[in-house]
Amino acid sequence: VAEAPEEVSKVRRMTDDVVGEIARNGYNLIDVTGEPTTWGHWGPEFLNHNRTWSDQRGLNSMQIIAYLTSALNMTGNTAYLKNLRTLAAEYGYDQNLVNLKVLCPDDDNFSDDQLTFLPYFTYFWNARKKAPLPQAAARVYDAHFRMSIRRTWNAVGPQKSSLWGTMY
Repeated sequence: VAEAPEEVSKVRRMTDDVVGEIARNGYNLIDVTGEPTTWGHWGPEFLNHNRTWSDQRGLNSMQIIAYLTSALNMTGNTAYLKNLRTLAAEYGYDQNLVNLKVLCPDDDNFSDDQLTFLPYFTYFWNARKKAPLPQAAARVYDAHFRMSIRRTWNAVGPQKSSLWGTMY
C-alpha cells in the first residue's frame, strides 16, 4: 500500500518498532501499565506451560511467526530470523502450528478463524518472497505450516467462507 519512499520507510520503521518491542519483551505486548495486554501473549513460557492457554497455543504461535516473518521481510533484520529459528528449535512453535484449530465442538470459536487465516496469509505472503531471508524462515516452518493449514481447512472448509477459501 505504501508507495512513496518516505511512506515505505515509515511503515518499515513502525513494523520494526512494534515487532522488535514484542520480541524484546519476551514475546508479549506490554500495555501502559507495564503488564502484558489480555491477548498479547506469544511467549513460550506462557503458551507452552500455562494450561489455561492451551487452546490458544497454536493460534498465538502462528501469529508471532507471521509477525516475525513479516518484520524480517520488511526490514531485513536477521534478529527476526534468529527469533523464528529459536521459537521452532527450542520451544516447538513449528509443532504448535499443527493443532492450531480447536476441533472440540463445545470450544469452537469462529472469531478464531479470522485470527487464524490472517496470520496464515501474512506468513504465506512473506515466506514466499524470493529474497534469501524470507525463504530461510520458510524452511523452518513450511512442513508444519502446510499440515496446519490443511487441518484447519478440513474443519472450516464446509462453512464455505469465500475469504478463507481465497486464502487457502
